[in-house]
Amino acid sequence: MQLSYLPERVKNLPFLVGHEPVNGFVTNPRTQANGGTSARGGQTAHAEMPNGSTRHAEQETAVNNVQTFTHLKESVPSIVQSQQAEAKSKDHESRRIASRQANSSSSLCQQDEKVPCNDSRGCYFPTEKCDGLIQCHDASDELQCSCFERMHSAGKRCDSYPDCPDFSDERGCDGCSPWELSCEENGTITCVPEAALCDGHSDCADNSDEQLCSRLSRRQADTSPLLTLHNEGYLELKRDGFWRPLCADLETNYAEVVMDHCDEVVGSRHTEDIQNLVPFTGTGPTMWVHYNDTSKTFSVSSHCGQHLLLYVKCSVPTCGSQTVRKRESRPVRQRRKINLYEKSVESSRPHRGLNRIVGGREAEANVWSFAVGIIGDGKYHCGGTILTSEWILTVSHCFSDFYIQRNFEVQAGMYRRGSWSPFEQTSVVSRVIRHPEFNSLLQNDVALLKLETPLHLNRWVRPVCLARDLQPKEEDYCTVAGWGTQIEGETQSKSDTMMEVDVPILDTCINSFPGYSDESLICAGYEEGMKDACAGDSGGPLMCLGDSEGWVQAGIVSFGRGCARPNEPGSYSRITHFRSWIMETLGRIDENGSLPAIDLQTKCLGSLCQLPAGNCLQAKYVCDKE
Repeated sequence: MQLSYLPERVKNLPFLVGHEPVNGFVTNPRTQANGGTSARGGQTAHAEMPNGSTRHAEQETAVNNVQTFTHLKESVPSIVQSQQAEAKSKDHESRRIASRQANSSSSLCQQDEKVPCNDSRGCYFPTEKCDGLIQCHDASDELQCSCFERMHSAGKRCDSYPDCPDFSDERGCDGCSPWELSCEENGTITCVPEAALCDGHSDCADNSDEQLCSRLSRRQADTSPLLTLHNEGYLELKRDGFWRPLCADLETNYAEVVMDHCDEVVGSRHTEDIQNLVPFTGTGPTMWVHYNDTSKTFSVSSHCGQHLLLYVKCSVPTCGSQTVRKRESRPVRQRRKINLYEKSVESSRPHRGLNRIVGGREAEANVWSFAVGIIGDGKYHCGGTILTSEWILTVSHCFSDFYIQRNFEVQAGMYRRGSWSPFEQTSVVSRVIRHPEFNSLLQNDVALLKLETPLHLNRWVRPVCLARDLQPKEEDYCTVAGWGTQIEGETQSKSDTMMEVDVPILDTCINSFPGYSDESLICAGYEEGMKDACAGDSGGPLMCLGDSEGWVQAGIVSFGRGCARPNEPGSYSRITHFRSWIMETLGRIDENGSLPAIDLQTKCLGSLCQLPAGNCLQAKYVCDKE
């Protein structure tokens, strides 16, 4: 009988010690003791039988094995049963110990007013639930977290800015019940239930319960529950808590409906909006919205007579912010010239920290709606501004050869980096065009980014106005905006909310950066330091207010020595110098001209997930405790 037929656990039983397998059989020690010989050197061993005949030793061994396994058949069940009972007892004891430890851990957690982890190996404070930092070995404190929970942990609830796509972080405020909208008039709070939102009747003095009640969808009868802010698509209105398609007909005039929607979502526009009636080809929704152009009211019914939909294309928005920012009065200051000629050659070169707001303030939401964040491999990288729905303006050093292998995305409409606001859009960067004369000294630090998917231009995502003739003068104050670090050298001090800082323009850059040209650079900063752009602000806008041009982008954050150091201004690529290259490059692209563009990695090589900024997270950031 072959040993391999026995259960694995039987092979190691004590009574088999000393039994060596020979040709797949177990030899019997008694056979060898009775004078039986074993085969050696490949010879066949024989044993003399009582009747004088001979047979092979293997046959005798097999006969003896029958006796051995007769004993095994009787012994194995009792031994196996004994071991099974012992294992069961140990398993029961392990469970009892684990349960006792879990109860002990739970008891300790309760004493400290903490929540036990799912694996009972620790606990965490309730305020640490869904805060983005892992406290438990099994990460149970960061699992199954809704946007509402994350914003609650981050202290972003009820701050008048929607950080969640369903607006849940701005519901249930001021003592109202969950999902109720609160609005105030003369110190009196009104709680508007969800069913009364977008019902065509204003319950709030500021009409906030009747805002963003229409959307344009790329799909007919879209069933998505979330607000989309496209500038083109089939018109849908929210009624009874659901998005319902507008049932159109040939007799009704929809011009006012289209204008109201585009005014609210897109704002100031270049030309007239376009509308068309399109046959409905899908499966019918249960309810439709109808518009009466005489009473200017909407109603809901279960039928759509002519089965037509209203397709709307809002005109392209004008450039610049829709929020008018007033010029603040500045004191006239006598400032001495900054002279760095006495510094060494090495110190006269730009600091290689590259990405570069210190001493600033939080910007108002939607003031700099053309500013974007550039995400590299799932992490915030640089800033930029929107030129068109497909092109972003930034600096070349953010896309140097060192970074070029990364996966880049642009986050537009972003006010907070740690937000899932309905105003935000994400698009992958497919190509970069660096200025042909960009070099390691960061001269000609300008670049254009091509987006794989065009942005939907609207009130929250709109193109920037580039300076045409504006040349900021000494003592003019311009504003820098971005999400960069607020303390030099501390990358963890990057701001979550967009920051802005006002900086005075210097008359020349030559004193600060010998060898650089004032034609291509603007320098700005305080003699005493304290306020400046910093790491992460590179590529962002320097905005200046001109008498005839209004607020325009006059510069692009480029480089500086450290951040906000005394007598160390920041430098900005001058827009008026590079404007012709920007426009000529975009013009050649429109004419399908060949350009020295670099194709970037557009496929996510990590994990696709709903990040606050971007959608692609590299594998090295998975399970990194952040």
